[in-house]
Amino acid sequence: MYYAKYLYASAYAVATGTLQMEGVQGLSLMSVLPHALEPLIAWAKSNQTVVSEIYLRMTTAAVYHNSGRDREAVQHIDRAISLALPDRLFGLLAEYCRVMGLLIEERLCRVDEAAWQEVKRLHRIYDEGWAVLGGSVRGKRIVTTLSQKEREVAKLAAFGMSNAQIAEKLHMSLSVVKQAIRVTMEKSGMPRSEFAAIL
Repeated sequence: MYYAKYLYASAYAVATGTLQMEGVQGLSLMSVLPHALEPLIAWAKSNQTVVSEIYLRMTTAAVYHNSGRDREAVQHIDRAISLALPDRLFGLLAEYCRVMGLLIEERLCRVDEAAWQEVKRLHRIYDEGWAVLGGSVRGKRIVTTLSQKEREVAKLAAFGMSNAQIAEKLHMSLSVVKQAIRVTMEKSGMPRSEFAAIL
């Protein structure tokens, strides 16, 4: 699980430009991560380690989501939800709301609205703690007041996408994307070029 999270964090840092790797840029590292993560999922499943499988599936879903492959992300989210619900392992899902909040909400609400409310409550607690810890490590103020859509737009902007590319990927109008960028800059006090540090 920790190796998978390390790989994801490294790929995210490369995608946002906060980590430089020779010959690697943008989402190229993110797009190959499933080849490393899918065998780990198979191992967790065969060994019936439910918590590991949930974490690995959610990490893989985050990778697919960030790579623009939501169909594959949904498959992993749905399986993770089916594993988490019987034992109410909602904290494992809440941890990933920061990365895929709208997608998790959509998938979980289809199955259990009350479970989504609990995941959302746990995410607020997790998000506040992460903002304090992550902000102190980075020396920046992590913004927790962004809506899920604003966070998604800001993440794609941090990945170096243009407003037009973001609008196309998220099926939004260009004016909605520009508004989300402006709101994020106002809430964070940071320019677009520094969005990676505040997410």
